Amino acid sequence: MVFKEYRKMKKFTIKNTEQILKEKTLLFATWMCENNNWEFFKSWSVGFNKLFKEVILFDPRKKTFELGQEAMKKKFFEIVGKQKPDYVLLLPDCGDFGIGLIEKINKISPLTKTIVYSGDDDFAFELSSRYYALFVDYYLVAQTDYIHDYKKDGLKNTMPFYNAAIINFKPLNLKKKYDVSFIGSSLAPRIPVMKYLIDKKVNVGLWGHGWINYPEFKKVYKGIPNGEEFAKIVNQSKINISFSKNDVGEPHFKARVLECAATKSFQLIDYFPGYLKYFKENEEIVMFKDKEDLTNKIKYYLSHEKEREEIAEKAYRKTIEEYSFSAQINKVFQKILMEESTFSRKNLPKINKKVAKITKEIFINDRKKIEEDLKKVSYVYFSQGKQHNMEHRVYLQAYSLEKTKKEISCCDYSIYSKYLGDYLVFKTSRRAIENLKKKEFNKLLNINQFLVSKKYFLENFQKFKKIFEGKEIDFVNKENTAFIDIPLVRIGKLPKGARECLNGFEKEKLEKAFYLSFLIKISHFLYQKSPLFLFFTFHLVVLSLINQDIFILKNLFASTVDKNNWSKLKNAKEAYCTAS
Repeated sequence: MVFKEYRKMKKFTIKNTEQILKEKTLLFATWMCENNNWEFFKSWSVGFNKLFKEVILFDPRKKTFELGQEAMKKKFFEIVGKQKPDYVLLLPDCGDFGIGLIEKINKISPLTKTIVYSGDDDFAFELSSRYYALFVDYYLVAQTDYIHDYKKDGLKNTMPFYNAAIINFKPLNLKKKYDVSFIGSSLAPRIPVMKYLIDKKVNVGLWGHGWINYPEFKKVYKGIPNGEEFAKIVNQSKINISFSKNDVGEPHFKARVLECAATKSFQLIDYFPGYLKYFKENEEIVMFKDKEDLTNKIKYYLSHEKEREEIAEKAYRKTIEEYSFSAQINKVFQKILMEESTFSRKNLPKINKKVAKITKEIFINDRKKIEEDLKKVSYVYFSQGKQHNMEHRVYLQAYSLEKTKKEISCCDYSIYSKYLGDYLVFKTSRRAIENLKKKEFNKLLNINQFLVSKKYFLENFQKFKKIFEGKEIDFVNKENTAFIDIPLVRIGKLPKGARECLNGFEKEKLEKAFYLSFLIKISHFLYQKSPLFLFFTFHLVVLSLINQDIFILKNLFASTVDKNNWSKLKNAKEAYCTAS
């Protein structure tokens, strides 16, 4: 075996690495890796097939639509148990499984190494990535500035991987038929920029999801391209617009920059200083700072073809030589293989502090008795009503306070029933705190979400006592709270105040606070033509009537009469592409 021959070497060359990987098996289980309309991960599978002896594709979204969620999970673990792959590559949310997925893989196939790719640490590191990274063997980080933050947490399993879907992006030597093009979804920060360009009579073409919903873009919208069409459009455009901002308007490293560069096509890039680590400004890339600057640079570069093409050529050379898929992935596995002989799976970092549970009954005691009982305790968490803690809930929340030095930890919660499973998830930090009024946000908070320092609990003793008596939570903000964007707690039903608040929400507003799992599950059953559709819907309606959750019935009806939702179910690719 090639690997045995190299095992005693102190360092593998890239050639050694390529030879060894020809003996290895990869289970590639990222969201939409089997979707031909999602070029990013689909192209990775092409690259992996050139490197590994065998690549097993498993798309959790696709399999959920085909089989249902529980059957999808069962199928995944059957593959792990039967194939015993050398590596499993996942996304941070672990393909809808949760953190327990990693531990189950380790149990079923102890020699399989788990690898997670995280592309959005500019908003995900504080909320989820730093926690997921505790459980995996290797963590690939696209926003490479954050590797420092992982190391500060004591995590040494991270590696830079700022790669893009550039395997299928190459120069096609096609005629430039479009002046200005943008391919991508209609995220909020992009809409005013595109409106401005149209107002200024810029000849721009738009492709991607969402633009069809805006009448002002009707004349310039050209549909949703597949992977082959995508690369062709980029090649045919004199200027490609590459936005850097994410859906909340924060700039970060976008894969599109490398994709456009790989086609030897010119692009104007939304300003992000992180690109300057990889490209020289105005020599290899050109960036714009606002819509006025973009418009001026479009006019300039449309009339300076030679300069435009020289910059595109330099960006192409740099990308192909240094940032190609093979160059990046070989470096990753070169490091993994070099550590093979000394590899040992790390345990979770120890937190040598005691945590106590606080229930309503504790307030029967006088203050001095409570203080005495908590004498050796550092943190407290809360339990009220019918609720269930997910595995590692207490550990992760205590860990969050250790790392952030804050007084309050707040995780997401799901609403659960025996027959429906998790049918709603309150996305506290990623949606609710950003989109709701303070009063609405407070009403939806649940005491079961929280773990706090003993000091904070005792200083606010009367406040917590009143919360257990029904008063709403009003102490949470971004400055004092460490949010965990993972549902670590299940509750049986919403309290009265939260329910009354939500009963006034329309579907659009509800989606700004919750992940509507019940709608996703219904769409899965409909797609599968499963009789479980009737079973699930019946129990959902009955439970909603019993709990007086009118907002669920209202949103269920709104989704049922929405023709767009029905049209999505006609095509499997479209359905699982837009499910979340």
